[in-house]
Amino acid sequence: MMRIAIVGTRGIPAAYGGFETLAERLALGLHARGHDVTVIGNSGSAHDRWQGIKRIPTRFQKQDHPVLFYLESLRLSRQGFDRVLVCGVGGAPFYSLYPMKEGVRITHVDGLEHLRDKFSSLKKWYVRKAQRLLCRSSAPVVSDSAAVSAYWREELEHKGLLRTIMYGADIVTVADRSLLSESLVPGEYYLVVARPVPENNLAMIARAWSDSGTPKHLVIVGSTGKEMLYDFLSQADRERILFIGPVYDKMVLAALRFHAFAYLHGHSVGGTNPALVEAMAAAAVCLCHDNPFNRETTAGAAIYFSSDRELSSKLIELEQQSAGQRQAARLQMLQLAQERYSWERIVDQYLELFELAGR
Repeated sequence: MMRIAIVGTRGIPAAYGGFETLAERLALGLHARGHDVTVIGNSGSAHDRWQGIKRIPTRFQKQDHPVLFYLESLRLSRQGFDRVLVCGVGGAPFYSLYPMKEGVRITHVDGLEHLRDKFSSLKKWYVRKAQRLLCRSSAPVVSDSAAVSAYWREELEHKGLLRTIMYGADIVTVADRSLLSESLVPGEYYLVVARPVPENNLAMIARAWSDSGTPKHLVIVGSTGKEMLYDFLSQADRERILFIGPVYDKMVLAALRFHAFAYLHGHSVGGTNPALVEAMAAAAVCLCHDNPFNRETTAGAAIYFSSDRELSSKLIELEQQSAGQRQAARLQMLQLAQERYSWERIVDQYLELFELAGR
């Protein structure tokens, strides 16, 4: 039995993003295999056990005070654990201040955060600095993408243990259509799950959808992006876009993905994106921004676009395909998810990493 801590997320149960879902599913999987697991999260989270997993709150909110959040998390996790998984590089500059008393600290480096347009110049500088400091220490590193791992090995020249472990997803082969809003008809809408930040290319997607002349609705899940899109859309288009805000109910999200005509993925920065993996696991036809991360995640089997004009053309082509062709595309995405992204497989790979890190 190992004593394992997961830090750097807002906490469990997951109610925000990819790191939180990873923390929840990894913790549950490790606990089921007989390990003692603790998740250290945001202030205000319960100090108790949730489904057998110990939860410890810090005094800070990660989203409001990230540096203080990481400092507190590192302090709380530096002793009493055999392995500590730190989600994100934000705490790396302070590893020397809080050395592990026993055990090994492993860092999940996320994607190429320094490329995100939403980050300020100061935050990009901080991320780059944290990456370099982490490399100097040769501390064990895990990423969720081979492309990201290559960056750490080749560009940053990381010399320590480096492993690629992708993200997981629950397979969806049936979904309750009654969970859809009354305005949505199965197969009559395109779905986007994304925050309204530049690197997610919501404007490109909306322009392509509009220019294609499709009669199908566009459904956007995430914090509102109306301001980003309404300037160039006609009144008729505005009436056919549904901004339904963030959705944290997993059953509702599964239904939205499963019953969509297709899933449109504009993310251009990062590693294995959770929203894309979850769309694949729900047997969605996937149209993805053309970059190494999305091609790796979909094994080159999705439909790719680099511009609004190209996406518009792909939407027209997709709607001209037969139902059989679209079903084949759905099943291909589902099969890839089953083979590569089951949580059982992901947990096994993390256990292997934890064992290697102790040698």
